[in-house]
Amino acid sequence: MTSGLAVGGNPRCALRDGPRCADPDLERALAHDGYVVVRLLSDGDARDVARDIAALYPSGVVANQPQSNWYLGLIDPDRDLAIRSASIVWDTVAPHLAALLVEARCHYTSVAIKAPGAAATPMHQHWPTTIDPFARRIGCWVLLSEACEGPGVFRLVPRSHQLLPFIRHANSGDYFEAFSERVREHYSIDIALQPGEAVLFEDSILHGTRANLTPGMRISAIANFIGADMRTAAILPEDDKFAVVDTNRRDGMAHYLRTGLWPEQWHRVATLPNRNRAITEAEFVKLLAFGRKASLDFDPLSLVRPERACAGHACDAGHDDRLSMPGILSRLATRLTRWR
Repeated sequence: MTSGLAVGGNPRCALRDGPRCADPDLERALAHDGYVVVRLLSDGDARDVARDIAALYPSGVVANQPQSNWYLGLIDPDRDLAIRSASIVWDTVAPHLAALLVEARCHYTSVAIKAPGAAATPMHQHWPTTIDPFARRIGCWVLLSEACEGPGVFRLVPRSHQLLPFIRHANSGDYFEAFSERVREHYSIDIALQPGEAVLFEDSILHGTRANLTPGMRISAIANFIGADMRTAAILPEDDKFAVVDTNRRDGMAHYLRTGLWPEQWHRVATLPNRNRAITEAEFVKLLAFGRKASLDFDPLSLVRPERACAGHACDAGHDDRLSMPGILSRLATRLTRWR
């Protein structure tokens, strides 16, 4: 379900314009906080979509995510079912999201379902899906069915989209010990949603969802938007580097997640060094307060660890750029604002 111009054969040739909100106020909030909440569908329309999705799963769902507490239709091995469920979201939800954005195209849609009694989803970040792994992507999570009473159904860490050039993958691990629990207890906020309301967020933001305490499936829709001309890619670990794999605008991630093998139509276009490192909770707080966004050329951790500023960060497509080291360390003394 993806389309778009074939641009940028490697990360440094990729067009940098990413999707943004058409409304200036929404865009300012998204850029600063990393998320916005909007009413997308009426309550009745949202419940109608939820009923259509539920009809595809008369026996309920079996969790298929690493956290083992929710179901993602996108990677269902029954590809016909995966396409049918994604098509419902594509046809009924994605157009309303697209109307809020400019310079954007929808990369994928899916259903996300929690069975009754399913536990909370730990705080996590999404894998990059564009040939420039730090290009802006806008994720959308839309509640379609009834949620439990309480402080909220969706949780996230405001401004964590500007945290660290940490490229997620299947075995990337956490930033520091007891990461998810500490982040949930001390740095995240809960967002209450009603059917038809949506959270639009920078796709790299730290987020999770609460347990489903209702007697029925909790049904939501997800969609991911990238720059109108941005090429899609899989960023896959190889020893101390990452392979940038052009996915040729085709659905292959489900195959890769099931088998660990690249689909035949995928091919490597570049290699990036692996800058992933464990950090301390104190460093996490400083990076969150500082709010300087990572890029191919800039590693925010270099502001905290001097040795990081000396490490070259090059793409093997013929470039050898050095990390910048702005002389503004004093700003790290800024206290972390609690987003309650």
